[in-house]
Amino acid sequence: MKSPTRALLVPLTVALGLAAAGCSSTTSGSASTGGASGSASGGPAAVGSTSASSSRPASAPASAPAATAEELASRLQSGLATTRTARISLSVTTGGQSLNGHGVERLTAGKLSALDLTETVPGAGELRVIQVGGKTYARLPASLNHSGKPYVLVTGNSSDPTVRNLAKSLDSTQSSASAGNAGILAAASDSVKATVGQDVGGVRTTRYAIVVDTAKLPATYPGRAALVQAGVTRLPVDIYVDGSNHPVKVTERFTASGQAVSTTILVTGYNRPVTITAPPASQVSTR
Repeated sequence: MKSPTRALLVPLTVALGLAAAGCSSTTSGSASTGGASGSASGGPAAVGSTSASSSRPASAPASAPAATAEELASRLQSGLATTRTARISLSVTTGGQSLNGHGVERLTAGKLSALDLTETVPGAGELRVIQVGGKTYARLPASLNHSGKPYVLVTGNSSDPTVRNLAKSLDSTQSSASAGNAGILAAASDSVKATVGQDVGGVRTTRYAIVVDTAKLPATYPGRAALVQAGVTRLPVDIYVDGSNHPVKVTERFTASGQAVSTTILVTGYNRPVTITAPPASQVSTR
């Protein structure tokens, strides 16, 4: 089932891009610069929305670079502690094809609490995932949607095998699709090399080349089991941090199931207004 596998790959890349199953070396890469819409077009059945005053990243790092993994993790956590919203864009290259996506997220204490992510999958079409109010909805590519409605409710007991597989994937990706995950990687690293003055979309950042000791990752960390199974013990990751201690870019190149995958994730628009809503019930299949 080639098409379903490909269509389900993109949600996984959010987790893989940060957990990096079988990572071999880092890459600078380039991400899609298309901005995410500030509101989900799910209609009037809004489950939740967030409005926040605009926050511009500092134009240059405000202090000397972090010298240790502990210091870097502490700075990232402090930067995300007051973060309420962010915008994400990602670019993934695998098997000679490029997959691109963009979206918005809401965070609580640095952890993902709501997400609206749209991804374009070569050969399959557009996949949109909305996580809000404790539920997950997906607008599958037309070739994979046999429900008769625009959206499906993503559950592990769905009668549709594609939806069941997606539910299984999203169990591990939900917490990984968040800016807050960078702090977890930093805390588990045993090597930090800082390069000051790296430009990311006009924002001056400090690039931290870290090497994650996978044994130090929390047992509940999404993707950790895959790393262990693949025999990966050390994981190189590049994190670009702005003057407000926000991660604005994460880049990696890794091999998963014998296939090379390069990823770039950009995080922008911290604390700018976003609205994330569930689609109307009449448009959602629950079977």
